[in-house]
Amino acid sequence: MKKKQFRPKTTKLHLDKDLGLGQDITIEVWTDPSRQIITDLFEILGATDRLDETEEADKEKMNRRYFECASMVLMDCDIEGIDFGTAESTEEAFDDERLPWGIFHQAMIMYISKLTEEYEVLKNALRRVKMLSDSGNEAKSEQEEK
Repeated sequence: MKKKQFRPKTTKLHLDKDLGLGQDITIEVWTDPSRQIITDLFEILGATDRLDETEEADKEKMNRRYFECASMVLMDCDIEGIDFGTAESTEEAFDDERLPWGIFHQAMIMYISKLTEEYEVLKNALRRVKMLSDSGNEAKSEQEEK
């Protein structure tokens, strides 16, 4: 079987119109990033309040993983010279002096937050559907027993 290159499904977001960040920048993001990427990002962000207690090697590992994940969530940008192709180029993009500090971090976190909210709504809806479908089966089996 011939292997093909995996290209994630993406969507474009305007930082001002879609996310309210006040910047005329359009980014392309992975529509459905893997659970591991989302989990790793949340673990890294959750650990930032304990950075004083964290060993230097662990800080470097977290920093490297953060930019690896960011390079997989952020796919492209409409600004010349910005590249999210690797963890290193993503880190450079986040530090680009032409842009407001932290703008890509804010955009990524807002996007991930939106995805997790949608996931929770879907999960709750599916749970309700399952409960409703189970309740019909229980009533039917009770009638058959009588």
